[in-house]
Amino acid sequence: MVGDDDQFQARYSTADGRRYFGWRDAVAVGPRILATMFLARYPEIARRAQGRDYDYAGWFVELLGHVDSGIFPISFDDWYFERPNPSRNQVWLPTTAGWCSGLPMPPLSVKA
Repeated sequence: MVGDDDQFQARYSTADGRRYFGWRDAVAVGPRILATMFLARYPEIARRAQGRDYDYAGWFVELLGHVDSGIFPISFDDWYFERPNPSRNQVWLPTTAGWCSGLPMPPLSVKA
C-alpha cells in the first residue's frame, strides 16, 4: 500500500542501474529527458520545490557538468561510515569519482 508521504519521496539506488526510480522506460534516456519525466511523475515534489534560489541554481549547474561527464553525486550509501573521518562539516559532495570530488556540498537554502 502506498503511504501518504510517498508522493514526496523519489527513491533510487545504484542497484537499480539505469531503471531510475524503478522506471523501465527510463533506461535509455539522458539526464534532461529524465528530469522532464521526473517533473511529470512527481508533480507534488516539483510544486514544492518551485522558487528562486540563485545560490542553489549555480551549484546545480556545476553538478550537471559533473553528471554530463558521467560523475554522479552520492547522497546516501551503505558504506558512508567506512570512509575516513566522516563529518557533518565536509566540504566536498561525495561522487562516483571519489570522496574529494571537487564538487562542493550544496548551499543551505531557505525558501521564502
